[in-house]
Amino acid sequence: GREGIALVAALGAFALWSGITIVWSIEPDRSWETTNRAFAYLAFLLLGTLLPRALAAWGLGALAGAAAIWGLGGKIVPALGPDTDRSARLLEPVGYWNALALLLAMSLPVWLWLAARRRDWAAVALFLSLVALVLTTSRGGILVAAVACAAWLALARPRFDGLVALAVAAPPAAAVSAWALSRPGIADAGVGDRADDGAVLGLLLVVGAGLVWAVARALRPAAARTAVAGVAAAAAVLLVAGFVLADVGAAWDEFRNPPA
Repeated sequence: GREGIALVAALGAFALWSGITIVWSIEPDRSWETTNRAFAYLAFLLLGTLLPRALAAWGLGALAGAAAIWGLGGKIVPALGPDTDRSARLLEPVGYWNALALLLAMSLPVWLWLAARRRDWAAVALFLSLVALVLTTSRGGILVAAVACAAWLALARPRFDGLVALAVAAPPAAAVSAWALSRPGIADAGVGDRADDGAVLGLLLVVGAGLVWAVARALRPAAARTAVAGVAAAAAVLLVAGFVLADVGAAWDEFRNPPA
């Protein structure tokens, strides 16, 4: 389609322009690295256009899901995870929490789209991805995730199964994330009983994933519409209550974390 051709052309032009800038770059070696990376992105995009759409989506979802499970596994079994003396943010296997958060944020529309094919497994993937996203504590990543989901819900057709999967996955993900952020062994650097907290987190993830899978699989259309409406209403009430009860200015300053 025209949108796909425009996307390939735009990325191809960017890659070509990156190569041309080597002529006048003050650091041509870094410009060369950028050019290589851009052409690698272009190659993956072209590969994606040749694959069946569902196969490409499942492949992207599998990569992002593996990253989420890898990162969460380091929290469940601290010996397998990175050193947390400096930071307890979820960052593996990417090595940087903001980059991992963006990867997870980009996977959310993929799972929402795949929900039309396998709503139960897509809901489980959304549940794990949302928990992992929150544990990165990346403000930018969370904002990108919110914008990505909102854009998908506004533009995608059909979207009902994606809405149901998100409505089923979001509440338990919020509950598990809130508990995890309250535990020093998970949320704080270098303190707390990480082994015990990790074991409980693993149990909560397994139970939550099983519950999400069962509910997403069992919901029939009428019950699914009720679930979506109920979660949307609860989210709206919580949002309004948060604005009413909280000092919005102080909360925004805390969220954007300005330098002292």
